[in-house]
Amino acid sequence: MQKGMKQKTSSINKGYGVFLIPGITAFLIILIIPFLSNVGISFTKWGGVRAPVWIGLSNYQQLIGDSVFWLSFRNNLILLLAHDRDSGHCWVVPSNISIRLHYQ
Repeated sequence: MQKGMKQKTSSINKGYGVFLIPGITAFLIILIIPFLSNVGISFTKWGGVRAPVWIGLSNYQQLIGDSVFWLSFRNNLILLLAHDRDSGHCWVVPSNISIRLHYQ
């Protein structure tokens, strides 16, 4: 490095990283911990009152054979693809459904 030139330092080196702690903590508490606990619960049979019973992949095997799941999965994919990301509205699918219902 030449004499007189300063080396760039990141803002974390200046002590600003401490301001990330509340955001990271909220992210963990609100999103990550509930997500991981739901993944764990999905491997059990649990009604919410008694202790959960470990059943492994049985819930997922049942899900694969469920036609209602695949219908809802397909509908969610259609809504995802039809969603207008710029305006935040989903116009394509509802307008298409209303047109089809009107002309039946």
